[in-house]
Amino acid sequence: MKNEEAKPIWKKKAFEKERCIINMKRKTLLVSFFIFILFIHTACGKKEETDAYSSANIENIPQAAETVEDMNNQNQGILVEKYLKGRELAQTLKYDEIIESDLEPSLHKKIDSFVQSQKSSEQSFYNYLVYLLGSGEYGKIEKELETFEPVFPEVTVDQKKKKNAVILMDGSQSMEETLGNQTKLSFAKKAIIDFAAALPNDESITLLTYENPIEEDEETQKVPACRNIQVAYDHKPYEPGEFASSLAEYREGDNTSFTAGLQKAEEILSSYSDEQYENSIYIISDGIDICKDEGEESRSILSNGSEDIHIIGLDVDQEEEAALQQVAAKGTYKTVATEEELQTYIKEEWEQETPEKTFVQEAAISDEEQLSEQKRFDSIKESYDKASIRERDRLLLGVKYIEEQKLLSAEEVKRLEKRVLDQYKSRKEAVWEIRDQKLALMKAKIKENNKMIQEWKDKWQ
Repeated sequence: MKNEEAKPIWKKKAFEKERCIINMKRKTLLVSFFIFILFIHTACGKKEETDAYSSANIENIPQAAETVEDMNNQNQGILVEKYLKGRELAQTLKYDEIIESDLEPSLHKKIDSFVQSQKSSEQSFYNYLVYLLGSGEYGKIEKELETFEPVFPEVTVDQKKKKNAVILMDGSQSMEETLGNQTKLSFAKKAIIDFAAALPNDESITLLTYENPIEEDEETQKVPACRNIQVAYDHKPYEPGEFASSLAEYREGDNTSFTAGLQKAEEILSSYSDEQYENSIYIISDGIDICKDEGEESRSILSNGSEDIHIIGLDVDQEEEAALQQVAAKGTYKTVATEEELQTYIKEEWEQETPEKTFVQEAAISDEEQLSEQKRFDSIKESYDKASIRERDRLLLGVKYIEEQKLLSAEEVKRLEKRVLDQYKSRKEAVWEIRDQKLALMKAKIKENNKMIQEWKDKWQ
């Protein structure tokens, strides 16, 4: 102890310093060892993780679509989704910039990893390239193409109400009186035929006649039977032969009964609503209603009905004219004294009361309108074509890298390239087929349009 205590101070300090240095070296070695172990562990872990990730991805790569229908339903490639999401159909300059700076370098790395992870083949490469680079645009564009409907100006029809005409022909005995060089009945028949012939083909006509047999009362006195109205032509469109035959059998009777005639007309027309039909009654007569109290009853019927009433009086006196005007209070009335006046009035007035000619667009669909719709379809088709061309070019970038790296034989590369081009050709042909169908649809619509216009012209002009 005395010897240790007698050591100089400087030796003691040197010893402590040496011991401190030794301890520090030990600690440094220990820390370095732990860092080395941690590095090895981390590196191994990352490799295992990468291998597992690559293996999982390879196993999940789907079989590439073979048909156009399947291509239209395929998912967007993972690199396309990463770098071109929402920009797959972008303008060329921007698109090319993304491909060159981002997508192509990433594609090369993916292919390198793919080769290291498994034994590659022509089929597996094709599946992988579509998995990375396939378009996701086909489906929605193809739906637009399939549902495309050409839009042309419609043949517009102003739907007028259908019309029913009931004609009351006075067959009373006085109609056999002459007016000029023939009887009133004769030229009234001729005027009615001309009027009926001028009506639209789909207008229904009913011809009623006053054919009233004479009945005897209890005291054997002759009185008019005011309710016997005959239907000479039964509610249908004008047929020349049948209508003329009905008038040919038409004979004069004894009396005129407006009330009975109007009641019969009301009965016939009651089935045809005002919302869908125009109902009109036309009367040609040479005298007043001689049946007892029927003039007032006729006016009562007319005041409650919705029909248009048009009456022509043949050579009537003032009293008869006034009575006929009262019956026609809601419609029109005209007294005529000659056959010419009768024909002129019917042509100028009664025929003007028939339904207005249906309005229809007369102009055929123009070449400009057809071309405009064709361009509208083609603008949609161009989007499909652009997506298809760009997918083809992206896949060919992958094929080129595979060839450069000699990852497949020259023959395999050639087949792989042909497969890419064949699939592109299939899509192109499919979309052209849709275009042909839509052009045929356009032509059919134009033909239908022109047919409707021609039918209208044939009917009305």
